[in-house]
Amino acid sequence: MKYRLTILFFLTLSISFGQNEDSLLTVLKSIDIEALKHSENQKEYLEMVFDLDQSIRISFDRIQQEFGRESKETDSIIKKWREIDEVLFKSMVQYLRSHSYPEKNLGEIPCFTPQLVFHHVSGTEDELELKREFFPMFYKAYRTGVIDEGAIYFYLYRFYGQIFKEQYDSDLGQVEQIEDLINKLELETE
Repeated sequence: MKYRLTILFFLTLSISFGQNEDSLLTVLKSIDIEALKHSENQKEYLEMVFDLDQSIRISFDRIQQEFGRESKETDSIIKKWREIDEVLFKSMVQYLRSHSYPEKNLGEIPCFTPQLVFHHVSGTEDELELKREFFPMFYKAYRTGVIDEGAIYFYLYRFYGQIFKEQYDSDLGQVEQIEDLINKLELETE
């Protein structure tokens, strides 16, 4: 399994530089998340998710610059972007249910990836409920230093905007804003 995932990971990296998101999705969908028992396999998987998350955003910027905002190419990449974010979110929910939040020893990108994927979801009712359900896991990662205050703030700031349909604004410091957002969103921390 380890060698299969490693080969898939390197294939993914080479494809991502070619910005072929369909191929990246195919690779990601072929991975049995529950079978990722070793930390190195989990690290490779989370890095692959990060690469796909970023690859579609880079492709969007390139397409929009090349063809313009109102082009059919931009419309097409936006559709692909939404599809990828949805697949990544479902995949990350499965990962977190199977393995919990990544440990700090996996590295910065693997630890940043779950909150990044959750941050990027569009905010359907089901997605928002899952963001609420998984918040205690994210909060524990923050409190134990797995992710920093910027990452948890990033998560909460977007969540607030999705719930209240307005931008959060405060004169408090970032740590105080985190606690304020938790209270305003009525989130459980345990």
